Amino acid sequence: MMRVKNQATPFSSKRSTLGLVATLGLLTLAACGGGGKQQALAPSAALSTLAASAASAPADGSTAVLLTAIVRDTAGASLLGLPVRFESTGGTLQPATVVSGAGGLATTSLTSTVPGPVTVSATVAP
Repeated sequence: MMRVKNQATPFSSKRSTLGLVATLGLLTLAACGGGGKQQALAPSAALSTLAASAASAPADGSTAVLLTAIVRDTAGASLLGLPVRFESTGGTLQPATVVSGAGGLATTSLTSTVPGPVTVSATVAP
């Protein structure tokens, strides 16, 4: 599995600091051919992104930060229909696994009741 640190977005709550460090990890998928003439391109960690919707959020258990992964292949085209598994070192992700839709988008929400840094990753499963 290839893990690429994508961004670090600090944010704070009214009570104390809540931080998000987003990483995007993508498994390289084997290219498959259509009779040896066409090949599907593998997801690219370098061209895919993971972003948070807010620069700050209270750690109140109800205010959600939306996390959006955009899955792109090695040519930069968006990939549709791939399962994307989100993981975090804290808080609650809902849902934890999302199938990439139009534009390669996969979105989930993160809430937490514990202030502090949270590391989030998104992994494309084969």
